Amino acid sequence: MYPIDERDNVIELSDAPKPCGGAPMPFIVADEDILLLSYFTREDVPSDADKKTGVAIVQFQLPIMHLLGPPNEEAIRGHPLWRRGLESYGTYRVEQSSLLRRIAAMNCVHPRNDPAAFDNFHHYIVTFHDSTFECIARSYTCDVEQVASEAERYERMLEIVKVRDERWRSGIRGVGEKPPLSTRLRWWASALNPWAR
Repeated sequence: MYPIDERDNVIELSDAPKPCGGAPMPFIVADEDILLLSYFTREDVPSDADKKTGVAIVQFQLPIMHLLGPPNEEAIRGHPLWRRGLESYGTYRVEQSSLLRRIAAMNCVHPRNDPAAFDNFHHYIVTFHDSTFECIARSYTCDVEQVASEAERYERMLEIVKVRDERWRSGIRGVGEKPPLSTRLRWWASALNPWAR
C-alpha cells in the first residue's frame, strides 16, 4: 500500500452506485486507453423481466494505473485512507491524492515531463466485499443496466470495447490512440496460432 499525508481527502461519489453487499463480483476489462469496471449494485433497476439484477458499468477514460486486491471488507480499517472516510461498499474520489502525486513525481525523469498534465487526473476507489479497486484516470462515466446472467454482463462490456474498435477502424480516434484491445487481441491470437490465419 502507499503512504498518505494530511492533504488526502476522501469524497464519496454521488453519481456512481454503491456495490451490493455480499457478492458484487467486480470484473475488469482494460488496456492503456480504457478501463471498464463492472459490479452488481445495491440499486433496484426497473425491470420488465423477472430475475434481472442491476449492474454498474464504469468506464474510466485515460487510465494511468489500476489495481484490484486487498483490503477486503473485514480489513478495510487497514487501508491508509480509512480514517479519512473510506468504508466498505462505497465509491470514492480522493482529492489531493498522495498516490497520484507519487506517480507524477515518478514521471519527472521523463525528458518531456509536464507536471501540469497530472492536474487533469483523479484517484478513484470502489470498495467491495472481498477486494478494493483503485485507479488513476482522467474521468469516468457510469451506467446501471439490468442483466440476467454473468455472461450477459461480460457481453455488454465487450460491446463497449467493440464500439471503440469500430470507431478506431472508421478513423474516429484520439491523437496517439492505439488500436483498441479487441483488435490487438485478434492480432496476438493470430500471431500465436498459425492455424487461426
